[in-house]
Amino acid sequence: MLHLDSVGRAAERPPLERLWQRPLVRGLAVLALGAALEAGVSLAFRSPGVDDVGLATALGILIAVLAGTVAGAWVGLAVAAAGWTLHFFLVAEESWRAAAALPAWLAAGAVAGWLGSRLRARSAEHDSLHNQLTALSEGTQDAAIGIDGERKIVAWNPAAETIYGYSAEEALGRRFSEVV
Repeated sequence: MLHLDSVGRAAERPPLERLWQRPLVRGLAVLALGAALEAGVSLAFRSPGVDDVGLATALGILIAVLAGTVAGAWVGLAVAAAGWTLHFFLVAEESWRAAAALPAWLAAGAVAGWLGSRLRARSAEHDSLHNQLTALSEGTQDAAIGIDGERKIVAWNPAAETIYGYSAEEALGRRFSEVV
């Protein structure tokens, strides 16, 4: 079912932001950027005179972690695999230590992707609950009060002002037990 307020909010977003919200588009863009950054690091550390394999490894893993955080576990895995492959052949010169590091690269990219996905899901759930509370608060004649995990008031509608005698500015941020 399409709600009018969701159409209005979608129309307010710029076209690129709407495009970025699509997981496939975001994943492909981050995958391309991550692979390009991995290639840049590997080529930079391949150059004569630059001999810090540890720094190249750390940068490569960091890129995989960031890619996974932004676009999910599969993108993190793909960027980690691309980065490790480039690192193995161009920087570490096919050493056994670099080969043994593959699971660490893959795990870092995948775990960061999983955590990033969980955080995005929790954020979307939080936004949905906030929107529901706002709609309820604005659409009722009864007092609607939002309280966070620390028992502090985070929402206070006009009916609550009338019933309890405190304005929203006075009530917000205070503990509910102080006001009632």
